Amino acid sequence: MIQEYFCSLLSAQAQESLHATASHGEVWFLLENHGIWEGKAFEQSDIPGALKNHLSAVVRATPGSRVLMIKSGHGRMASGISFFVVHSRETSSAIYEFTVQRYEEILDLDIQAVLDDSELYRPSLRKEPLYLICTNGKRDPCCAKFGMPVYAAMLAQVGSQVWQSSHVGGHRFAANLVCFPHGLYFGRLTPGNVKQVLDRYQQGKIHLEFYRGRACYPEEVQAAEYHRRRETGELGLEAFTFQDFEQQGEDTWLVRFREAASGRQHQLHIQRELSNLELPQSCLKAETSPLVTYHLLQHSST
Repeated sequence: MIQEYFCSLLSAQAQESLHATASHGEVWFLLENHGIWEGKAFEQSDIPGALKNHLSAVVRATPGSRVLMIKSGHGRMASGISFFVVHSRETSSAIYEFTVQRYEEILDLDIQAVLDDSELYRPSLRKEPLYLICTNGKRDPCCAKFGMPVYAAMLAQVGSQVWQSSHVGGHRFAANLVCFPHGLYFGRLTPGNVKQVLDRYQQGKIHLEFYRGRACYPEEVQAAEYHRRRETGELGLEAFTFQDFEQQGEDTWLVRFREAASGRQHQLHIQRELSNLELPQSCLKAETSPLVTYHLLQHSST
């Protein structure tokens, strides 16, 4: 098969909006595996079937959860297999870190107790952030082509805090970065701009130019968060708390946030618009989909 285009370059050329494109996720199971990743990395991996079945059952029973494969260029597998359970909630986000010698040992973990923040697993809480760069080229060539140089740049900057990952969603926005524990998505990163994004995140702020959204929010709320930050200039991670949202029309929503410092409520009316321009869904899918943009109709505070 001769590849005729790179979907992420077409997206950038069309100036497709980045905001409100983060994949949904509130609980993440990150499992180290240095094998060759296929398009469906977890399902097609050489991980023991018992563990596959177990984690798949946990995902089915846990709304908003998913499994990602991870691997590193810093030799972690030699000292054991890393397994992370991440809560990317808006508040009280957390990373639990485990190291096992055999995949089967993960079956001995009481994952529900981890999800419940049991005292039993408090010693496993990780204090450092965790960064994922999607490099799964078998899922989409853009992820490897643009993800690997960014991963190398981040490896030089933050070392073992960054991992390559399987499909995080959004080939058209490669290179993609997910920052944990908060579950923040950033796209169209390059070795030249990724340091700016990392520096802001480490300061507890969001770099809005490359921001795709917060994974724990529905896309309409992601759109409202982007416009709220753009309107107010407030980039602090903890500056606002999401309250609720309601659909008011076929393509309009009212989203409410509360300002942490003052207690003021911000109301944003958001409208979704589908463009007449359509782009390929990925490098490997000829099917196209229209560009989606969320506009701010009104922003008020009380």
